[in-house]
This record gives sequence, C-alpha cells and structure tokens, in this order.
Amino acid sequence: MTFNDSGSEAFHVQDNGFQPGKKWNVSCRFQAYYETVHAPLAISVFPTIRRYVRNYVKAESGRMPAGAQASDFAWACITEMWFDDARGYEAFNLRLRDLEVKALFDRDEEVFVRPNSVWKFEVDEVEIPITATNK
Repeated sequence: MTFNDSGSEAFHVQDNGFQPGKKWNVSCRFQAYYETVHAPLAISVFPTIRRYVRNYVKAESGRMPAGAQASDFAWACITEMWFDDARGYEAFNLRLRDLEVKALFDRDEEVFVRPNSVWKFEVDEVEIPITATNK
C-alpha cells in the first residue's frame, strides 16, 4: 500500500510477469502490441487505474546466476498499476471477474502472452528518500 499526494491510502499492484508468446520473444513487436493494443484496452475498461507503468525487461543487461543465459529469464514485462484507494482497487478486481471482461482479456492475451504466464501481486512500496544528509 502506498499513499497518494493527498496522504490518503493508494494501492499499488504489480503484474510480475508477462511472458511473450513463443512466436513473439522479447521483441519490439511484443512491446508495440502491448503499448498500442493491450494497454489502451486496459485503460478503457478499468477506469479506476490512476497510474499504469510497463517496465520492459532487458534481460541481457541484468545480473544473472553463473551459467544462466538471458533467454532463461522468464519475464518480458513487469506492469505496475496504482489506484486512489482500496475501493478503486476493489472495483478493478470486480470488473476483472466480469465474464465478458475476462473473455475480452483472455482473447487479447492469447495474441501475445504465453498461457498461464501472468502473475499478479499486491505490493507494499517502500521508498527511502535520498537527501544530501543520507548519501
């Protein structure tokens, strides 16, 4: 749980992992589809999302265990969503359970996401303000 600018509770959720479908790989095509089709669809269907960030993983630039390859990395994108409060997040989840909405997103994700590859977590965001005195 985080707090919005007014100091009231805000919810922050991460979809830790979109794995691209086998035909996509982690590519510009995956990102282009996500940005031009999937993300706008989500924004139009879920009005309580206040902030929606996609973090595209550059696995080849990461630190990996010995012997691992960039292609071993499971996630292509880590998505973050913020809601003004618990009610906004509850409304999002209620809408997500609607059978028509679920079917809409199931069809959309079949195009570019590996089946059963989306993991969803609520997170507690903790930030340490960096100031001149704690550097």
